[in-house]
Amino acid sequence: MGSQLPASTPVGDKSPANKGMQQSAQKTHRGCCPNRWLDGPMVTSRLCDRESMNNEGLFLIGDLPGFTPEIARLVSMMNYVRSTTLSAVEGLGAGELDHLLDPQSNSIGALLSHIAATEVGYQAATFYARELNALEKQQWGAAIDLSDRARREIRGHTLEYYTDMLEQVRVTTLAELSRRDDRWLQEQTSLRSGKKVNNYFKWFHVLGHELNHRGQIHWLRKRIDGRISATG
Repeated sequence: MGSQLPASTPVGDKSPANKGMQQSAQKTHRGCCPNRWLDGPMVTSRLCDRESMNNEGLFLIGDLPGFTPEIARLVSMMNYVRSTTLSAVEGLGAGELDHLLDPQSNSIGALLSHIAATEVGYQAATFYARELNALEKQQWGAAIDLSDRARREIRGHTLEYYTDMLEQVRVTTLAELSRRDDRWLQEQTSLRSGKKVNNYFKWFHVLGHELNHRGQIHWLRKRIDGRISATG
């Protein structure tokens, strides 16, 4: 999967409207990392020490500057879920991120890419009222499908590559959420089944989806660590 993000993802937006969401994205990284934007497409904020996870109200679901009350509570939950994902992969090397437990399994790196790709898909659906465009499908297709293509293509990257990807996608999400209010959360569309679904549920699904794959990552890491210990 290439390092370029979709054209719909504003990279390094320095506008006043973007200031609050950049601060919230920093809080997602445990509240102690300055957000260092480069000229290139990737954000290079570094992970902070695990001990600082308690900072910036990580365990409080409530109001956040720059967000309406209900959106702030959604963002609070998203921030906590993301912190647990980052903790689950902390310290992993490229070999561990690429490891396949069996020919049909997904690597941890592919699961991290899948978490980011799913969020990009929900950005398109809820913020822009469209499906992924051709460029986005090309860039994110392997990560979305988690097929043999993902096992072939999503390899050889460092942990920083994946955490930068996750952060940049999240920065866009927070920017868009900061431009909306609680009424937007209640806006409804119809599923193919005809059942109604609102934006609140869609983003609840995004954080639940990440938790599901975080559990898979945790499971895989235990087994990878066990194999390393057995052969070490």
